[in-house]
Amino acid sequence: MNTIFWLFATVALTACLWVPYVLDRMVRLGPARTFANPAPGNDAEQSAWALRARAAHASAVEGLVLFAPLALLLAAVNAGALA
Repeated sequence: MNTIFWLFATVALTACLWVPYVLDRMVRLGPARTFANPAPGNDAEQSAWALRARAAHASAVEGLVLFAPLALLLAAVNAGALA
């Protein structure tokens, strides 16, 4: 598999990681409080797994910021070497 495929797979996974967290907020806080700006005390009302899901999403985004340019650079260098 090539680098661009894995970059796309990582972006797709990262794009989906927010869904469980938001669904848990909907169930526990209701739609109005879910779409409002989160207050500092709202984390106490969230499930532990949802807080871990939010942390995993944040970590994936941070890693993607470093990984994506490197993967694109590597793909560009390999494409230039093959041409």
